[in-house]
Amino acid sequence: MTLKCKNIKLNLVLNKNINLSCVDTSHIEIFEKHSSIIWRFIILKPIVVTIYKHSKNSLHITGVKSRESVNQIISFIMTFYQLPQLSIKNIFINNSLFSCKMKNQKKINLYKTIQLFSNKLLGKYNFSLIEEVFPALFVKPKSNIKKQGWPTVILFSNSSYVLIGGTCYKKIKKINIVIRQLISEISIK
Repeated sequence: MTLKCKNIKLNLVLNKNINLSCVDTSHIEIFEKHSSIIWRFIILKPIVVTIYKHSKNSLHITGVKSRESVNQIISFIMTFYQLPQLSIKNIFINNSLFSCKMKNQKKINLYKTIQLFSNKLLGKYNFSLIEEVFPALFVKPKSNIKKQGWPTVILFSNSSYVLIGGTCYKKIKKINIVIRQLISEISIK
């Protein structure tokens, strides 16, 4: 069972606005919308950068597939697209999506899972399970810990799960460990 990063969304805040007329666009597909400009990189797929017209000092980067590649992608964007005259003020992870599929999928009882999860997470999460609407258990962090970067867990009865919305990699790793332990305890024989 391996946790795979499917997407990390970053916000790169620069010290001043980008002069869009000075950017080399020969390797970028550009889509201009009412409120934003979207760069789709030809040589750096699937990375997409969105620049909102009201804040041209902020790059919203999506399509990042691993935590390790974040610095490489930022460096590439800043140098290749001739932005070295700008410096980075701050980098935020706004969102993330990780998924995990079990090799030997174990069937789990989602109702029983709520009880175990409640004990392990000590009231830090809310639970939602309406199988008629969607066949998964939603385990959502309460607002006070959501702000700390904890993700929402979407757990399926085949023991596959998705972690979404986490902004702190350490907390994503911690909840992943809790889920793995829980699956091993609750699996139906």
